[in-house]
Amino acid sequence: MSRDFTSFKCDRRTTKTILGVANQFYLILEGEAEISVSDRPLSKLKPGESFGNAQLIDGQNYPFTVRAAANTDVEVMTADRESFCKLLCI
Repeated sequence: MSRDFTSFKCDRRTTKTILGVANQFYLILEGEAEISVSDRPLSKLKPGESFGNAQLIDGQNYPFTVRAAANTDVEVMTADRESFCKLLCI
């Protein structure tokens, strides 16, 4: 199962923008990330929290931006839709 997942680090200057239907599931491994919509902060994600799963499950459009929180680097694990569904046994 581990080969279905990839991890990577984002430094504090990196922004991951999700516009339209996401094609990845993201799990925060280290650091903190901020979610915003139209430049309005909504929440922070901490290790163990995830994003992108709703889009993979229902295929709806949820536009938001996720970026590393100020003064922190973030390590995330990702899985594509097929691997995510295998994980959930859908």
